[in-house]
Amino acid sequence: MGRKVLLLVDESPNSEHAVKWFAETSVRLDDELCMVHVVTAPVTDTHGTVAAYKTAKDSGLYLKLTSFLTEKDVPQSRIQCHSVGASSSHSVHSVCTAIKQYVEAHPTDLIVMGSRGMSSLKKVFTGLGGTSDYVVKHIPVAALVVPYPQMVKEVSESTA
Repeated sequence: MGRKVLLLVDESPNSEHAVKWFAETSVRLDDELCMVHVVTAPVTDTHGTVAAYKTAKDSGLYLKLTSFLTEKDVPQSRIQCHSVGASSSHSVHSVCTAIKQYVEAHPTDLIVMGSRGMSSLKKVFTGLGGTSDYVVKHIPVAALVVPYPQMVKEVSESTA
């Protein structure tokens, strides 16, 4: 039986890079993959009325990543997609709570996510960590945080 892998996705290049990196380096053919998108803002129609929350399947990213995963020989039947609602679009805590509740309700062996790269200095002054920081510290599941290539370049240049 394969691992249950939670791929946290949003429409950022960081998220897309993390999923692609995982697919190219670490995915196993018997893994069960679940892309989860935490929905934070409702979609409004042309009259300004809240029509619905945009789901991960409404996103071109879901189709793009599913296509990429199947090209890497991951069977379509092993890829799921879920959207999870967060109570506030302006709260990192709200997003993190939604992720934690999802993991508590769905057994997970590994969480894969991209990092937006909030600097340590910014964390000190705002008193907040990012989503990846929260996941690593507060969710008792192995987590793989994949840095975006530009972040790696900036760090290596600053230490040179």
